[in-house]
Amino acid sequence: MYSNQKNLKKGPFVILPMANALIDNSEQFKLVKYIKQLIANPDCKHIMIATGYWDLPGTALVYEELKDFFARDGKLDLLIG
Repeated sequence: MYSNQKNLKKGPFVILPMANALIDNSEQFKLVKYIKQLIANPDCKHIMIATGYWDLPGTALVYEELKDFFARDGKLDLLIG
């Protein structure tokens, strides 16, 4: 997210403004960066992720943030396949 841009609220959703809608894990678009930003946002109560592959060891990179997210009753939906 660019520092001069704010999160957009659209109904129950918070949209992170990005130059690229595809997070491809290249150096510039690391998934962990965007997940951490999303989880840290106090307006974020529900995260929905659709992906072809989910790396469980990679989930450890956001473990502490997820713990805090769930502590405030956040909900996570993963569609994998």
